[in-house]
Amino acid sequence: MKLRNLFFMLLALPLVFWACNDSKEVDEVKEPVLTLTSAETLEFSAEAATGEISYKLENPVEGQAVAATANVEWINNFQYGEKVTFAVEANEATEAREGKVTVTYTTLSFEVTVKQAGKTLKPEVVVVAGEAAEFEAEGGNGVIEYELKNAAEGVELKATCEAAWVKAVTVVAADSKVTYTVEANADAQSRNATIVLTYGESKAEATVKQKPFVEEGKSALDLKSEGTAKFTAEGGNGVVKFEVINSKEGVKTEAKCEAAWISGLAVNEANTELAYTVAANNTFEARKATIVITYGEAKLEVAVEQEAHAKPELKITANAVKEFAAEGGNGEFTYELKNAVEGTQLAVECKAEWIKATLDEKNSKVTYTVAANEGEAREAIITLAYGELKAEALVKQVAKGEELKPVITVKAEDAVKEFEAEGGNGEASFTLENAAEGAQVEAKADEAATWISVVAVANNKVTYTVAANETDKAREAKITLTCGEAKAEITVKQKAAAGPVFEQKPAKPEISVKAAGGEGAIGYKLENPIKGVEVAATADVDWLTISEIDTEKCRITYYASETETKSERTGHITATYGDLSFVVTLIQDGGTTRLSMADNATTMSVNYTAQTVTIPFDVLFPIEGNEPEATVAYTDGAGWITSLVAKLNEKTPEDEPATANEGATEEISRLSGNVTFEVPEHTTQGDRSATITIKYMDSSVTVNFTQKDNFADDVEYVATGAAANSRTGAQIWDFFLYEQDPTLGEIRTTISIQLPTAHANFIPDGTYSVAAGTIIPGTVKQTGEAINYYDSTYRDNYMGGQSPIKDAEFTIVNNKEAQTAKVEGYFVTQMLTNYESMTWEDVRVTFKWEGAVKNFMYADTTQVVTDWKEVYIQFIEEVNDFTRYIVNGKTKKAAGSMPISFDLFAYQGAYSTTSVPAGRYNVVDFDNKPTDTNYCLSTSKVNNKMLKSGYVLIEDNTDGTQRFYYDVIDEDGSNVRGEYIGAITK
Repeated sequence: MKLRNLFFMLLALPLVFWACNDSKEVDEVKEPVLTLTSAETLEFSAEAATGEISYKLENPVEGQAVAATANVEWINNFQYGEKVTFAVEANEATEAREGKVTVTYTTLSFEVTVKQAGKTLKPEVVVVAGEAAEFEAEGGNGVIEYELKNAAEGVELKATCEAAWVKAVTVVAADSKVTYTVEANADAQSRNATIVLTYGESKAEATVKQKPFVEEGKSALDLKSEGTAKFTAEGGNGVVKFEVINSKEGVKTEAKCEAAWISGLAVNEANTELAYTVAANNTFEARKATIVITYGEAKLEVAVEQEAHAKPELKITANAVKEFAAEGGNGEFTYELKNAVEGTQLAVECKAEWIKATLDEKNSKVTYTVAANEGEAREAIITLAYGELKAEALVKQVAKGEELKPVITVKAEDAVKEFEAEGGNGEASFTLENAAEGAQVEAKADEAATWISVVAVANNKVTYTVAANETDKAREAKITLTCGEAKAEITVKQKAAAGPVFEQKPAKPEISVKAAGGEGAIGYKLENPIKGVEVAATADVDWLTISEIDTEKCRITYYASETETKSERTGHITATYGDLSFVVTLIQDGGTTRLSMADNATTMSVNYTAQTVTIPFDVLFPIEGNEPEATVAYTDGAGWITSLVAKLNEKTPEDEPATANEGATEEISRLSGNVTFEVPEHTTQGDRSATITIKYMDSSVTVNFTQKDNFADDVEYVATGAAANSRTGAQIWDFFLYEQDPTLGEIRTTISIQLPTAHANFIPDGTYSVAAGTIIPGTVKQTGEAINYYDSTYRDNYMGGQSPIKDAEFTIVNNKEAQTAKVEGYFVTQMLTNYESMTWEDVRVTFKWEGAVKNFMYADTTQVVTDWKEVYIQFIEEVNDFTRYIVNGKTKKAAGSMPISFDLFAYQGAYSTTSVPAGRYNVVDFDNKPTDTNYCLSTSKVNNKMLKSGYVLIEDNTDGTQRFYYDVIDEDGSNVRGEYIGAITK
């Protein structure tokens, strides 16, 4: 029985052995696995972009590849590698859109949803009318009509103009208009300005042109070209376009320029253009000149500017170093010369007798011959010179019997290359010299630089590929070229991957907050931002709120409410940017016994009526037995607040703290209170104020309290011009402020200033007021139906009716050099404040003006005539309504001479032909009939020079004599004054 079992066991052994061998030869077959490793949904802005899908492929099958398709046309251009990349076209529609990308491998697949935002239409402003406006020399008002497209909430239209003569540029949003005022042009040249309308990032422009001022009977030249002509160093031809205004027969236009580099000045037959030529500038400094064009007395100056000649540059571009065999031979090197200067020559020189060099300027190279060497190795320099510039080439030659070694030279600009983090392809050119026939150059990157792969070495070029750098560190490696003993290197640099950096700055993970709460800010640093990703912030407690995230200033603003607990409390603000975040802990102090104002209101104002005033407050954590107090300190006035009382209100059940039996763990307590006081009716002008201090134990708050006067709100007077006129004897100046009214045109306000002494040229610096008696308030006098206004008077903007000024203050500071004045102040007058009920109220009007004041004279005295021999007045003629006189004077130094002569014209012919009444007579134009004086001086002269401005004063003295005084400016701009007191001969 045992032998039989052994037989069967021996028979089974080969079968078992065969089965074991079979299990080793057959491997287990694993199925491929495709897994998405990036997000299932990708979101893009409306701009064109590139998307990436990361995946993991396990157990790949030979001959199979990953593929991707999209169900929409705007997702396309799939590329495959470690990731699937694709292009997302720009979305030109305003609606968002969505598509799906399906990635497949054999029978496996997954889907990724692609979302793209709609295009955001940017706000835009368009000028629809008034884009180009032209004004006469007198100026006027202009209007620009505009249209807003894609209007955005919170975006405000702004209008600006840099030209000082375009004033009061105002946006009237309700009418979609911009209004402006153009001042009068006092120059004999036209002028241009641009008004810029800005709406967000959109801009629109409107041009304003104004004609020149030309005196009657005189000619003028008006420039039609740009004010300054600019030329490059090469020079060229220029043209000045101009216009002759009031041309006269026989007068020619002439032009000259003192600069020798401007020539060929020629005026065309039409008398509208001047041609000229600007020579090349061979110097290294820019230069300027002025072309002066004249037409009779009219003159026009045109500035010409020319750039400096760029400094020359000289460098050798190839074969700066060359080695020759002992047998010698021919060589060459190329060069580059930039910014050549006329008259400077290139030269080549070599001091070594065994080298003969020749300059080939046509081909920008130097060729040379190297003689055979019978001795030791040698070298020499070939120098290329251009003025003070030099470039050198080194020539080497081996000793007799010595062979040349092979040399590899990499092109200079290819020797060092820097790549962005994304990587890319590179190429470097090289030369191989003195190599054995058939020798090849090999290239290899550093072993550690696995991110550089050499693609090929052929045709004296090395091509290579730089992989993307996904690390946060820059890297550098070398590619080495070898051929036998010859070696050269190429340096490859690559920047680090610029991932976003988001962190608190300065680092302050804990912030202390006062018990009273308030606003605070957390600063952050954001580098390498990702398009479409925004900074966000959240708080984990209800007593902290996020007010604003300012991405320009990198600041998160929060607000902490006032605590109502006695122990400190903690909250957290988490700031996030994509996957990055930081957390800031805010610890608020526990509450102490203190005062708290409702809504943090520490300012309060009431109207002028008599009333009882109540100021509410709270006391946090009050201590029984303590009462609040209130005191007052006056800023304006004194003693007008009465019955001042501070009192806590009665406790209510809600005020009581919870007890431990009710499950409370924190005491909460607050009591409200009030400060009450009486204020009487406020009847005087000007607001009055005081400070009310409320105190509870060691805590106090101050309330700034104001009682308004019985006047309407202050009005700002927008002045567009100013003028002045002194009355007889110059004791009173009437100062005029002008304004432009859309209905009435130009109207004015008068402030009459009483000076303590005569001052004929301008109002002296200082402050004048009705209270000090130096401003005369306005008065009204009615005779029958006629109403006349005198002295200080206001013209109402809307109704056009005058109203007297009751009170005023006027401050003036003169700038004699600039011949301008700065004035400011206020006046009180009546204004119609309610047109339905025809209600007139006293209004305090503030005003400011800075600029020239018409009729002010600041010129220095250059001639004073006081030694008169006699002054007499001679009747000449009576024409129409005018009576004409001539006033002559003789001086003692020049007997018989008449250095001063005036023509006087009496308006309306109402005076005797034998005398001129006392009064002030202004120098004005002949055709200008003054409306506020009976006399004017015209065609007057001093020493045969015409007068431009000024006045003559005639006064009657008590002894029967007269004072004859004049203060005038002649055509040369000189101020001449004189005085004579005595009998004036008739």
